[in-house]
Amino acid sequence: GGGGQAELWGAFAEKLAAWEAHTRAETLRLGELCREQGQKLKNQEHRIATLETQLREARNGKGAPQKSPAPQDPGPRCDPGADALAPVPLQHLLPPGPGASGREGSARTAARRQFCENLRGHGFCLVQCPRALQLGGSVKRVYDAARVFFRLPIERKDVSRCPTEHGYLNPKGNYQCFQVKAQHGEGFVWPGQSFQEAFVAAHSLLEKVALACFDACAEDLGSEPAELRRLLDVRAPGIDTPSRSALRCIEYSRTEGARAEYAEHTDLSFITVAPRGSRDALRVRDMSSLEELEVERAMGRDTLLVFCGDLMARLTDNHFPAAMHRPEGSWKGGTKDGNAAPDLRFALPFFLRGRSDAVLDPRRVGGSGEAAGGPVPVWALEDNVDKAREKFPWKKQPYYSAFGFSA
Repeated sequence: GGGGQAELWGAFAEKLAAWEAHTRAETLRLGELCREQGQKLKNQEHRIATLETQLREARNGKGAPQKSPAPQDPGPRCDPGADALAPVPLQHLLPPGPGASGREGSARTAARRQFCENLRGHGFCLVQCPRALQLGGSVKRVYDAARVFFRLPIERKDVSRCPTEHGYLNPKGNYQCFQVKAQHGEGFVWPGQSFQEAFVAAHSLLEKVALACFDACAEDLGSEPAELRRLLDVRAPGIDTPSRSALRCIEYSRTEGARAEYAEHTDLSFITVAPRGSRDALRVRDMSSLEELEVERAMGRDTLLVFCGDLMARLTDNHFPAAMHRPEGSWKGGTKDGNAAPDLRFALPFFLRGRSDAVLDPRRVGGSGEAAGGPVPVWALEDNVDKAREKFPWKKQPYYSAFGFSA
């Protein structure tokens, strides 16, 4: 009967999910094993070279002459940041469900370790969302609503402008944006019901992802996530003041030679989460290779880009560095969603920010606090008092200094 068929399909779905989890765990385990074996091989080669040197010295340089090693084929080169472009499953960054198995626990541990290693070593990590979350559909609804809104006359758009930077923003340059926060000031007017529903749903989803990523970083630092969350500016019961964490839908106008217009920069955030834009135009600089990567070419509808900002770098003494990135103003190729005009691009970053009165103290997460000069309030970095963000000692590293860092 129908009930028996449903039970069979349910059992099949459970087995399929278990098989997929096992496959992901084995893939991560094998990757980790390959890295470990590669490091052991390097250590052995170094040890052999050291012993040969010691042997020649013991013979007073009279050892047998050494033949020059034959040139070796280096094999195919991997693309810069190729390992960082392999996404980590979002479900392993979220809190484990009730009754999670030991196998699922090991996969979760490996995925979270890889996530943090990518943030430290490359400056970013891609995260793959389950299709059930319908990330791609949520993002498309926002882009569609924004496309209509941004074509309205300026006086119509100004109705949704708010002094607390919630709503319509029209900065100078070749872009305009609409910003959404968990709390906003009085008098704010949404452009419409469907617009509000699309933006609120996307805000809720990306905020949850950002918080899960923040918690993974906290655990990597050996800190209690609930304790570090006190630094964050997110919705809290009884708080009516406008929040600072924000979702921002940005419409870029295509322009040639816009490198100066869209300079490389770091975000003033703990965590930035961004789905794929409507065109492949975002560039992120890999901390390992120092090359710019076209990350959106490796992203699908359900893939998210995650990286840290200056607040996280300052809190952790640069244990989790802030990623350098920029949008390319003169993008090439067609649109991702098939609807936008060829001279427009939409992006949807979410910025997980701190409370203005919160104090960033590296000693809370096991740091010495000596690298950047002790505790500092978030408001001092927001206002960039005495160019504080430019004076972080790590900003002298080539990753930042050689490519025109902009706060």
